[in-house]
Amino acid sequence: MDKVQQIIPISEMAIRRQGVMRLLANGPVVLASRSRPAAVLISIPDWDALVSELEALRDQVDVQEADLALGDDEPEDFDLGELVQMAGHAV
Repeated sequence: MDKVQQIIPISEMAIRRQGVMRLLANGPVVLASRSRPAAVLISIPDWDALVSELEALRDQVDVQEADLALGDDEPEDFDLGELVQMAGHAV
């Protein structure tokens, strides 16, 4: 089940910046402008994990595309959890 998003007005950043930054320990923080989502703040470790996972997935896509280009009718199956673990992060 997904976590409930932490949504705060952008104006809170000016008023209580440190408090907003502490919220990052609980996950991403959605900044709202005029009650509409405007931006998302995430912690550096969460960002690094996302980038690593994205790079691993792009690598897998490259492998699948190469297999298809070489005439392999059925690209190999892969386990996303295993792929992400190989990138150094758990799903």
